[in-house]
Amino acid sequence: MPTLTLMHLPDDVLRDMLDFLGGSYGDVESIKSSRLVCRRLCELASPLLLPTVTINLGQSSLDRLNHILTTNPLVASGIRKVVVALEYCPELLATDSLRFAVFRWSQIGRVLRLVHCDTELFGNRRNDRQELQRAVTKMEVVKSAWKSEFERWRPLVDQVTDEMLAAFKAEDAVFSDEQLDYRQTLFRGHDEFRRLHQEQQRLVVDGTFVDAVASAIARIGHPVSVSVIHNKGEPFFSYVGFAKSLLCDEMTLPRLLTQPLTWSDIVNNVPESSDREPGLLAARVLAELPIAISKASPEFPLLKHYKILGFPASLETDYSCIAPRHNLWGWADLATACSALPKLSFSAANPRGELESRLAPSQLKHVHTFLATCLSSPSLKKIDLDLQGFATCKDRFENRPRQLFQATKLLASPPNQGFPRLHCVYLSSMAVEQAALEAFCSSIGDSLEFVSLYDVRLIGKSWLKVTDTLRDAIRRRKAWLQRVRYEEPVCFEGLHGGELGPLPLSTMDVMLASMRVTPGEAAKALVMLKLMGYVACAVEDAVNPLLDPKLMGEMSQHFEHEDNSEEEF
Repeated sequence: MPTLTLMHLPDDVLRDMLDFLGGSYGDVESIKSSRLVCRRLCELASPLLLPTVTINLGQSSLDRLNHILTTNPLVASGIRKVVVALEYCPELLATDSLRFAVFRWSQIGRVLRLVHCDTELFGNRRNDRQELQRAVTKMEVVKSAWKSEFERWRPLVDQVTDEMLAAFKAEDAVFSDEQLDYRQTLFRGHDEFRRLHQEQQRLVVDGTFVDAVASAIARIGHPVSVSVIHNKGEPFFSYVGFAKSLLCDEMTLPRLLTQPLTWSDIVNNVPESSDREPGLLAARVLAELPIAISKASPEFPLLKHYKILGFPASLETDYSCIAPRHNLWGWADLATACSALPKLSFSAANPRGELESRLAPSQLKHVHTFLATCLSSPSLKKIDLDLQGFATCKDRFENRPRQLFQATKLLASPPNQGFPRLHCVYLSSMAVEQAALEAFCSSIGDSLEFVSLYDVRLIGKSWLKVTDTLRDAIRRRKAWLQRVRYEEPVCFEGLHGGELGPLPLSTMDVMLASMRVTPGEAAKALVMLKLMGYVACAVEDAVNPLLDPKLMGEMSQHFEHEDNSEEEF
């Protein structure tokens, strides 16, 4: 009888073993090595080599993706997640050399300040201190090389012409050779940045980018998760690493100069102007990409999870840029594209934390339309809406309360057939009218497994029907949940409005600071814990704690001492 070896195992067992190495341990090297053993293992391991592919807004990234699909179809067949990075080169910086130089130096200056601090606090070893100090000195040379440009062109910010810039580039007096090198690096960096802007603008405006990505997903041939991000987290501003890299690697500074901007950087540093393109022109991809994917494969849905991570939340943003191209597609096309969407995740990112004032009605209109269209799918299994970035900050000096995003229009009109497959709901940082929230909860079918409400304000009198409806939905799934889930199926944090009072309260904060909480906070935390247990069906015949007069009385008697410091918008 021949000796049994690993190769006698069936394909599905071998595939599970390799998948365990790649998925649980992230052991890519073992996956690579297994491909070299024999043809059989190569065919089984290759699809596990590239589970995620990142596509930048640029022609070179599209060419790279096409190369993978063309030359390595076996590797490409294992792609399960597509990350679309929408870092962008805005027109204002691409056409204004002064603004470009000032912005780039502000980035280096930020690193320079942190390096000084790090040298003082953590540079205990002599070599570390010397190396960091050399990097600081080198960055000072960069600053001195660029400083004259700031001073020369500051009075002419809006009057710089190509001829003037060419004449300035030709000057070579009063600069050392090293300074001249850095000046030329700046000029070359700006030229490349301008070229990248023109390329990105073309890809977005004529739809080449979304068409190419959709075509690539269609060639993959199976449903994928698509995440749209605005920040890849490039390690430029790990300040010690950046300083050492600037010292040792001559390509670090040119790479920084040509790096596209995140949406946060654009919002903070590139003011909107009526005579220029919108700073967030690339945001148009958010609406057009699902449409293009749907058009590329009309018979078979290829989008299984649409994640929008870091949607720009800013008072200066022109949100009309998220609308599809009016001459080709409309919101109805997006609704059709999302009609079979199983999962939707959306988070709003605000570079300043919270807004200083509410968004204008014209801005809200486009945001509402986009979100409502994405939520129109009756096939949704997961809804994750985090609107924290749209909240406004509280200002005691101006007597201005904190305001949450008004989500009534988003939740008031669920699909006619409801959400029969919905099993996970995450709602965060929003204000909702009572009737709208009740309508949304009533539209949830028999598949609900988990519900999380965080910092949600009810505009109305009572949470009673909302909690009863969610309890009924959980109860219909309770037998299954008890078999497969170990965590509680309900999480409530910071609920307010109605019987729960005007202010949000975190039960976790109360438990961690149990010695410093007020009686009102303790009573409300107890109500919240009982409410979670009630909705989770912890006790079969439990009574809704909102109907407990003693419990609610202990909590409500303290509300009169709280300021109504929140409003909705």
